[in-house]
Amino acid sequence: MLIVLLGWAAASQAQLIARVTVQTGAYARQRTPVSLDLSRLPKGPYELFAVDGGRRTKVPCQYEPGIVPRLWWQLGEKVPAGVVRTYELHAVPQKGGAADAVQRNNASPVPSAAAVSDGQNSPSPMPAAVTLKDEQGALTIRNHDHPVLQYNYATVYPPAGVDTVFRRSGFIHPAWSPAGKVLTGIHPKDHYHHFGIWNPWTDTEFEGKTVDFWNIAKKTGTVRFVHFISRTQGAVWGGFKTLQAHVVLGATEKDALDEVWDIRAYNGKGMQVWDFVSVLSCGTTSPITLKHYRYGGGFGFRGHPDWNNKNSAVLTSAGKTRRNADSTYMRWFKVAGTSGEGKAGMLVLVAPDNFNFPQPIRVWPEKDLGGQVFINISPTKDRPWTLSYGNEYTQKYRVVTFDGDISAEEAEALWNDYAHPPEVTVSAE
Repeated sequence: MLIVLLGWAAASQAQLIARVTVQTGAYARQRTPVSLDLSRLPKGPYELFAVDGGRRTKVPCQYEPGIVPRLWWQLGEKVPAGVVRTYELHAVPQKGGAADAVQRNNASPVPSAAAVSDGQNSPSPMPAAVTLKDEQGALTIRNHDHPVLQYNYATVYPPAGVDTVFRRSGFIHPAWSPAGKVLTGIHPKDHYHHFGIWNPWTDTEFEGKTVDFWNIAKKTGTVRFVHFISRTQGAVWGGFKTLQAHVVLGATEKDALDEVWDIRAYNGKGMQVWDFVSVLSCGTTSPITLKHYRYGGGFGFRGHPDWNNKNSAVLTSAGKTRRNADSTYMRWFKVAGTSGEGKAGMLVLVAPDNFNFPQPIRVWPEKDLGGQVFINISPTKDRPWTLSYGNEYTQKYRVVTFDGDISAEEAEALWNDYAHPPEVTVSAE
């Protein structure tokens, strides 16, 4: 009761500017992130309260600036289908002065190469649940101080004695389960050009030349980290935006394809949820064609080196396994395996507005390389994709990591939650 009273005391000192309704619709929800477009509402800082009859409870929320500013929060731990949640949005008056200006601008000095926003726009910013740690050329996202993923922005070299052509920056490794089990591998002896979770393209045509950004040993192309666009930590989510360049190699290098990664991990315990968004655009005025190819490129995943055909398994939304999943189409895939740390895995959900959805998948069969796990979501596996100057091309995925295993029914429920977001309506006061 004390929490409710404190929440109401805070609300009474603020201005009610909108009532917000969230409908779960036909699908159950689990800590689902939702957001509100603030562009037509009075400026904050903001506080959000869940309303249940006469009870008002303050909800952790997070302000995201931008052309369309948004306020983010999460629904409850497990919310059934057909539920309506009601909220009140309050604008909290500011006293003015330098300290308040810092809070309004989300300034947060950190001992790193780029500023990290605390993601808040409130008079008393809530403690950041999802934080960032920047050290030795890698940025790690942490949820309640548990590691989620590491983005390697400095160049990582292969093991000693291996040709340095297999160096790269701009990839995720490790990705961890909620309990801290490593899920990914890099520089395996059979494929030194595999990098945990990465997103290059294999057979492309640029200015009349064939360029391979995936098989970097060919020395026709590679992918490089350029710079961070933003880095954010907050009560609801934390992550980063980064620019990467698909570079044509040769006597004169040229940036053929720009790619922005928007990676954000969400607060919560149990299964860990994070979003992977790739936005492609031409690096010059010349178009680039991602050609039809048997593993054309796109979202690539190399599993833990301990995983093999006896201790790991793959399943897709179409019910396919490693025996028959290759060259089929799916809304999601799940992989789980046992390492020296125990059993854990990853579910990857595909957004329904992605190119060539449901998307083709490349999966190594059980007999290949002792059952080592490699999976590639390959939108150009059965058709080409030409990218033209002046346009952006977005591919969106949600990643859910878990310890032990999850069922196909749980995976399908998580996909429905992602693909059919709750309906948010606003009535301004």
